[in-house]
Amino acid sequence: MHAFVQENVTTPLESALGLTLKRVIYRCLSWECTYEDVEGPLFYMGGEVELRFDDGPADQAVVFLSWNKVPEPWRTDLHLDYCIEASLWEPFFTAGGIEPYDATRTSLWAPLVGTRLEKVDLLGREGIPYALRFSFVGGVTYIGSGTAINGGWGFGDGDDTLVGSEDEVAPQFEWRFPEARLEHIATVGEK
Repeated sequence: MHAFVQENVTTPLESALGLTLKRVIYRCLSWECTYEDVEGPLFYMGGEVELRFDDGPADQAVVFLSWNKVPEPWRTDLHLDYCIEASLWEPFFTAGGIEPYDATRTSLWAPLVGTRLEKVDLLGREGIPYALRFSFVGGVTYIGSGTAINGGWGFGDGDDTLVGSEDEVAPQFEWRFPEARLEHIATVGEK
């Protein structure tokens, strides 16, 4: 696994493994969405997702997930130069241009809140992480970078953060975006 992936994706997420999800905040660009927009099973934004985990004072983690620039070794004329990235405790965007939306009770997140994070799989192409599959006791959801493709939205090289349910995302991997099919890169916490 590339050092960038270890440092900027897997290591921040390791702190949340085994902890209980308590709150989900979509930190959207201030002009880009409403509460009605965030309710659906597939959502995209230019901002970031904030996941709050808490199992008591000694076991807490706040993870921010967003798109970010791909490091130099992967940059080519074929890539837009974006991938998914994680940060522990520190947001990617400053509060000035961001509007928070509490997504904790949305249809996507409500079944997962109050359950433990069991596993996170990194999905991508050529070692570049584009999506994260979060496996909670309560179900599965995906967060990744992406953009418009073939008349829809798909995970891949793009400057939006996508959030989707298993039902919405899995069919995209199978039929909608065959040229953008993702492969398993790694599982957080496994060496």
